[in-house]
Amino acid sequence: MNVEFKQFIKQMNTGPREWHNPIIFDFTNEDHLNQAEALYKSGQITTSVDNLKTITADLFNVMHPNILQPYSESGLAIRDNFMDTYQRDDIEYGKWVFFPWLDQLVHYPSKEHHQLLRTARNRELVTSEEQARLLEANIGVFGLSVGSRVCESLVISGIGGTYVLGDTDSISSTNLNRISGSVADLDETKISKVAKNVSLTDPYVEQIHFPEGFTDGFSSNQRLSIIVDEVDDLKSKVGMRIFARENGIALIMATDIGDSSIIDIERYDQGYEEPFHGKIKEKDLERISSGDFTDVEKRKYLAKLIGLSNVSARLISSMTEQEVTLSGIPQLANTAVIGGGLVAIASREILLGRTMKSGRYVLKTKNILGMKSPTGKIETAKIFLDALKAIKSDN
Repeated sequence: MNVEFKQFIKQMNTGPREWHNPIIFDFTNEDHLNQAEALYKSGQITTSVDNLKTITADLFNVMHPNILQPYSESGLAIRDNFMDTYQRDDIEYGKWVFFPWLDQLVHYPSKEHHQLLRTARNRELVTSEEQARLLEANIGVFGLSVGSRVCESLVISGIGGTYVLGDTDSISSTNLNRISGSVADLDETKISKVAKNVSLTDPYVEQIHFPEGFTDGFSSNQRLSIIVDEVDDLKSKVGMRIFARENGIALIMATDIGDSSIIDIERYDQGYEEPFHGKIKEKDLERISSGDFTDVEKRKYLAKLIGLSNVSARLISSMTEQEVTLSGIPQLANTAVIGGGLVAIASREILLGRTMKSGRYVLKTKNILGMKSPTGKIETAKIFLDALKAIKSDN
């Protein structure tokens, strides 16, 4: 390899660029125009994207769906006149958004028009009035591995005007089986990766980040509408429920177990609720909150939370291989995606005041698709029997 080229490769290894809040410019404001020009002159803005023609055509179709059905010369003339109205203003229509991690300036419709366009195909499955309520919600998501799929489903569904995101971790190679990304994203914080996707989908959505995750004494300037728990840490899970109970906030947790999805809904917004549906006793909650519990006790608590009946033989078998032939608990992308979608649906129902009862909901794809277990009956029985013996020996 050429020595100069090799040095160039090493010197240009900048790593992933972290999210920074997008800057929204209104070019009818001279100060905004001057600020954007200064960014361009300093080399911070290197590219721009302006799809105004497509935006205005789509806006016409959404606002006047009957005029071009069927297509007619008069209808096309009305559309062209509509588009010209916006395109005459050219750069002054809507907003221009600077994404610092891309060095890019992008022409967006106004907030009202952008949200109208990106949720237009939700109607009338979701009415305009319902959509407006969903867009006003403040959503807290903690744990951004499976939580990344939750955020993806929520924001693309038009749920949430503010996102409170918490995670302490960065992306590793082994996360790429369930987090959308590439090798170029390694070592980027999970908060940053999720935040970029949220901002690109809707730069008008506000974000508040907690890189320390959910910790004791957590507080937010925003009154949360829903909390989504996707963390691994037991102490944080308990703390989240105490916070939700004290503040009357609905809590949702998606757990992916092999090909099965478990959705736990705890309606602290509707009154008293036992954390984890009472699966863990109050005295144990206090121990977990203090952090005074052993690894053996942690496994017992997790077994109680998940439920042995929801675990496949292969997953149980894999638990004995932790730190032997496996580096972590197996998780699948398809289940993470399903979990994200189910959380978005449950959030919508809660936010719109529909019937969404507290409880555990289990979706087993093997039942829906008629799948057979990859392990035979005798092998499955042996695996479960060994697991039960292990639990008893821990006691």
